[in-house]
Amino acid sequence: MRSLEQILEDETGTDAVPSAAAAYATREGVQFLGAAGFRCLASGDPLEPDAIFRIASMTKAITSVAALQLVDAGRVGLDDEMSRYLPELGDRPVLEGFDEAGVPRLRPAHTPITLRKLLTHTSGFGYQFLNADLQRSAESGIVGDLFSGDDAFFNSPLIHEPGSTWEYGISTDWVGRLIETLSGGSLGDYCRTHIFEPLGLEDTAFDLRCEKHPRLVTVHHRDPAGSLREDPDDPPPDASFHAGGHGLYSTASDYLRFLQAVLRGGELDGARILSDAMVAEAGRDHIAPLRTGPWKSVDGAHCNDVDAFAGAQFGLGFVINPEPLPTGRSPGSLAWAGLFNSYFWIDPHRGVAGVFLSQILPFYDPRAVALSQAFETAVYEAL
Repeated sequence: MRSLEQILEDETGTDAVPSAAAAYATREGVQFLGAAGFRCLASGDPLEPDAIFRIASMTKAITSVAALQLVDAGRVGLDDEMSRYLPELGDRPVLEGFDEAGVPRLRPAHTPITLRKLLTHTSGFGYQFLNADLQRSAESGIVGDLFSGDDAFFNSPLIHEPGSTWEYGISTDWVGRLIETLSGGSLGDYCRTHIFEPLGLEDTAFDLRCEKHPRLVTVHHRDPAGSLREDPDDPPPDASFHAGGHGLYSTASDYLRFLQAVLRGGELDGARILSDAMVAEAGRDHIAPLRTGPWKSVDGAHCNDVDAFAGAQFGLGFVINPEPLPTGRSPGSLAWAGLFNSYFWIDPHRGVAGVFLSQILPFYDPRAVALSQAFETAVYEAL
């Protein structure tokens, strides 16, 4: 396992990825947990294995599993129309650009939004940092800004007819709203009772308690020249709402336990969070004949262009690679990522799952990607 530690140590620090934590497990248990670099470059604090990260869109996998628990329980169906539970989704218009005066061109949607479409990102919703029309809408105040810290982005229109296109966006945030409607409480309360506590995830939450603030990793930004600057190392505010698409904090060990449960068919250490059948359903392609597409960023401060997911399949909350990957990952593996350059994968064929966490913007930073792939490759070599 020294080789895995050396990979992290060699590629983290002042001029590289500021910090990284990584871990992997087989169905039998955890095989490696490591951390390297600095919690904050300015302070020089070393990164510890229990460091807490903003996991951003890696929240989506947990929210998706929470929704599938309700499907398992018969509380909601995958093809139920969401307007039945969330009336505001019943008349969501489609944005088709702007006229010469800058007025949005909107038309009614012709097909309903369902839970399956939300979980597979075929609902028609998008992200402002990946769509020029949504970015223009946010900048002009027509729709809420995703990065403002509040939930005003929920007023976003669709950018595609539901079911017609795979488009990454705010769909899973709406899944979180559905869970709150069906459970009668907050998304955090539901996840704590049905996922976090059963699996023993002690450091995963939408709000970070004050005694844990010193363990939170500072976000660093890489400019076009390659230099790094850090955000102010201030305590995070309490969340104004629980964002099912991007709101969680977690650690490498916590998130790995969640991945282990999925890898083992929904069970870990005697706690079952999902049925075997539902785990299998989540892991099959639900968007055929559609395929995932490349991302063209319109906001370089938050995201680079990304083609890594293009041409893939998509399940219920997870991307699925149809072909083997150079790292050794098997076809049919599940994966996703988070905005701050965090990545995970679940490989049922080889019986392994892994997680890589960092706190660097913009997304798909070349050095962070290279380090995460080097770690994954070393894991498969170790197997």
